[in-house]
Amino acid sequence: QLAAIWADVLKVEQVGRSDNFFELGGHSLLAVQMLVRVREQLQREVGLKDLFEQPVLADFCATLHEKNGESDHALDELTKSLEALKRLSAEEIDNLIA
Repeated sequence: QLAAIWADVLKVEQVGRSDNFFELGGHSLLAVQMLVRVREQLQREVGLKDLFEQPVLADFCATLHEKNGESDHALDELTKSLEALKRLSAEEIDNLIA
């Protein structure tokens, strides 16, 4: 899906794993457009800095998975904490806050 987003934004027929976003005609404005599509279509967060540091599709894809894996882990930890809080009584919560 990421390759299809790149191809669409860059107006090229196909993008391969070793293709470089900027060598295919990408620039900062197209990069922002691509990141918006990634956010909207893939529900993934990644920054402009990441694309400049990893402009090759395969590397950018790895960064995307790595960053979102970290956020998935943080979400899991937050969910566990909230579940633990739900099991506490009002008195126990008051003691924690005090």
